[in-house]
Amino acid sequence: MANEGQKEGYQYRRLPATPVKISKINPEKNVRVTIIGKIIDKEDSMIILDDGSSTTSIVLDSELHVETGDVVRV
Repeated sequence: MANEGQKEGYQYRRLPATPVKISKINPEKNVRVTIIGKIIDKEDSMIILDDGSSTTSIVLDSELHVETGDVVRV
């Protein structure tokens, strides 16, 4: 039995995330990316990530148990 609103036999698949440096992210080309970097600052629902090429803010939808200096992949 198909889920409501879906055609029989159809499965939704996400595009794979592409590993990329922060400085090379292009919103016109990159649909899904993955970044590996060190947390350089942390607030309640946000971390600042540095991958050696640049930094970026990552907004979190839940509290993570990470600390400044941890290396993470997002």
